Amino acid sequence: MEKMMIIANCSRATSSTLGSTCEFPSTENLNEEESTPTKILMESLNIKHMIADSIFEGIGYLNYEKKFWDVNIHVKGQRFCCHRVLLASVSKFFENNLAPDNKKNYPFNVFIINDNVTPQLFGSLLEILHTGKDPVTVESVKDYLKMSAYLQIDFLTKYCESFLMNNFTANNVLSFWKFAQAHSLPNVAKICYTWAAEHIDILPQDELLSLPKSMLLIILSLQKKLSMDAVCQTILSWVEIDLDKRQTYLEELLPFVCFPHLSPSYLFDLSCNLRYQLNDVLCGGISQGVEFYLKGICGNDANIQMQILAQQTVKLQLPDIAPCCVAIGVKTEMNSSPQGIYTISTKTCCPLAPVPKNPGLHFASCTWQNAIYLSGGVTQPNFFAVYRPGDNQWQELPDLPGNGRAQHAMAAVNSCIYVIGGSLSKRRFPNNRQPSSVLKYDLKSSTWHDFCILPEDVLEATAAVLGHRIYLFGGVNSDLVQCVDTCGCSAYTAGYLPCTLTLRALSNGGIIYVVLSPKEILRMWETF
Repeated sequence: MEKMMIIANCSRATSSTLGSTCEFPSTENLNEEESTPTKILMESLNIKHMIADSIFEGIGYLNYEKKFWDVNIHVKGQRFCCHRVLLASVSKFFENNLAPDNKKNYPFNVFIINDNVTPQLFGSLLEILHTGKDPVTVESVKDYLKMSAYLQIDFLTKYCESFLMNNFTANNVLSFWKFAQAHSLPNVAKICYTWAAEHIDILPQDELLSLPKSMLLIILSLQKKLSMDAVCQTILSWVEIDLDKRQTYLEELLPFVCFPHLSPSYLFDLSCNLRYQLNDVLCGGISQGVEFYLKGICGNDANIQMQILAQQTVKLQLPDIAPCCVAIGVKTEMNSSPQGIYTISTKTCCPLAPVPKNPGLHFASCTWQNAIYLSGGVTQPNFFAVYRPGDNQWQELPDLPGNGRAQHAMAAVNSCIYVIGGSLSKRRFPNNRQPSSVLKYDLKSSTWHDFCILPEDVLEATAAVLGHRIYLFGGVNSDLVQCVDTCGCSAYTAGYLPCTLTLRALSNGGIIYVVLSPKEILRMWETF
């Protein structure tokens, strides 16, 4: 099974370095009563610092004098005599492994056999704890990160992250990023890919083009420096490294290209490149760019310009194009949910064209090329339609096959709409059986097909797309993460969630965000 990563993103206020500084308000021009609280606060903080310094010096002295050692740490055959309370105070690993046990005799003995902890590294860790010496260098920071991750030493991990931020260069940032991905270090990975995206124009081309697809997706989604010609050329150059294998990824990468904004000369060169003539997405994009230039620009046809620009998935900084949020509600016997188009830049809302049929509760929706597709629902389980924001109109499409769906999920990949899981309408089919099948609608041929079967039936799950894979999260009484591989025509169990909740998920910049609650969000990305 291919690997993926699900990480709980929990944050708390901690210092990002080994030390910290405090600033205090001036007490000038304050009377004695007003200055008293500040004075007490300053004295309290000074005492804390003095205590901390005294403990630090005392621990160092006791270690030097070999006094009160009460634990032996064995690392690959080498023994280290230590103070149990010191190790437990900085490491969750030692806190868990050095808990009091009446059956154990002092001193404690702990054996570490993990490859990320070597005798040299552990000895250096003890030197940090006893003397405060900083041994971290550009060459060794990876080793310290691996050790701190295994031993769960929070302060050392934070310090190494801070060290990396101050020592990135164009020549090492991608290798640090790959390292972070390989060792499940999400915070380090985020620092790396953010820096890489901001400096994509100076990254070594051979290293950039050697990135796996999952990492290229992230960096392309974040970068703001490259021209549209350069973005397109980067994608095509990446594909040409291994044309037979990578050409299938063009449909996932080309949404980062706004073909109408390619230069006419670059469009001409693309149209003459015979090696890509068989790729439908690239050929369609080139045709779209040529039409925009010849008919829209040269022919001065504003309607064609707007129609083509409205289909672009790239965020455009144009006065006539504004990002919008679309809310779709339904009518019930009790009330009607609000619906409309909210323009983010102007903070205004305008009416949304009414849905041709009232689907009732538990319909599903997804987007493709800025069009919104809606299907199913308890009152119209076979209903299927598309909304195009450019003209604020709905268009009914061929009905869902069979008895339709409700409480299902939808996702779009490569000009196809997928309807996943769900149930049949209880109103129309009281004895319904919950289907586990996945349906596929081909936008080019306007036809429905049975696609594959899910490992487990699921209701009210949420779906998000990474590349050509659709990840299905949770559902009613389910903690499963299921994956629909649209290239392999199959589905499999990809992992498990920490709870069984009705969730929401979205994909952005090669990362899926799964919302468990307003305060808890999971981040997931592929590592291949």
